[in-house]
Amino acid sequence: MADLEDLLAGVIPTPACLPSQASVLALALHLLTVQDGFVVEEPLHQGSATAIRPTYAPAIVENPGVATTEWTYTYSRPGRENLMQLVVSIHAPSGRCFVHMSEHRKQSNAQILGLQLDKYVSPGCITADSWAGAMTSTDVLIQQFREHILLPLLANASRSLTPVVPKAAAASQSPSPSPAAGTAPPPPPRPWLTADQAVYLGAASVVVASTAVVVLMLFSNRSRGGR
Repeated sequence: MADLEDLLAGVIPTPACLPSQASVLALALHLLTVQDGFVVEEPLHQGSATAIRPTYAPAIVENPGVATTEWTYTYSRPGRENLMQLVVSIHAPSGRCFVHMSEHRKQSNAQILGLQLDKYVSPGCITADSWAGAMTSTDVLIQQFREHILLPLLANASRSLTPVVPKAAAASQSPSPSPAAGTAPPPPPRPWLTADQAVYLGAASVVVASTAVVVLMLFSNRSRGGR
């Protein structure tokens, strides 16, 4: 896994571009989620479909003059049926962040983690012009987030009902191509004999059989006369 500060620098030039210490942690957790294989999607809206957006989109929207205390991210995951939502919120008086990640349409699959903000994000980082030293104890943060959020969420997530069919198997199971529009289908195979030929052949067989019977009778009579 890439260094967490490198991931942050890849989407935000400096910590000073973010409005708060808590927003740094929210973005860091979002990038760890994407790094783990989740696909970023637009948040759910009533009556509308979700839309995939760039993988590392920060997804942090700040309202001017309003202190943001909660950040929400929506994802899909290959092989899983439902969308999943990550919510990071800050309790300013205690400096504690609460991480909640759940599976859409399956309320029983919800994972919660509490993180002390100052332990993982340097207090003065939002005025810095470099990500170096902005994050602390990153190994512990990654381990806690994976162990208590990502891994149990995936273990309990509903799997996709659509099987993945290998290309070779799909090709062998595909129906024969239909004739192109405007072209006649190929004629059926011709029989070995036509109906008239079959009648003539049957009549000839009867004549041959009758002739054979007459010959046998004559031969039998001559044999008796010669005894």
